[in-house]
Amino acid sequence: MERFGPIFVSGVPAPFATAREVEWKNLIREQMLAIWNRGFVEEPCEVQLRFALPPAKAAETDIDNLLKPCIDALGSVLFKPARRGHQVIWNADDHWIYKLVATKEAAPSEDACGVEIMMSPYDV
Repeated sequence: MERFGPIFVSGVPAPFATAREVEWKNLIREQMLAIWNRGFVEEPCEVQLRFALPPAKAAETDIDNLLKPCIDALGSVLFKPARRGHQVIWNADDHWIYKLVATKEAAPSEDACGVEIMMSPYDV
């Protein structure tokens, strides 16, 4: 696997279990499908995520709640569908993510909101 990204998905990131979660996951999925043409990742990888949110949201949103929707959306494109559990589009073999680095920041404007995504091989 080669290094991938950074790519930037524009939009206000939606935390887990919120009304906009599925809309946000679909937005990430659509943009990944448009550029990812390498087949499924089946080796250890590192994923880096940089979330840019409106200042008020950055101050009150837990970073762990931003992770799941983003990883689910990425997984639906990058990894094979999981063989166990619920057979939904978001259930993928994301166990290949061995290292996850995430940051959040206040975006200077609404247009600068989104998530920057990078992925690279991870030596176990």
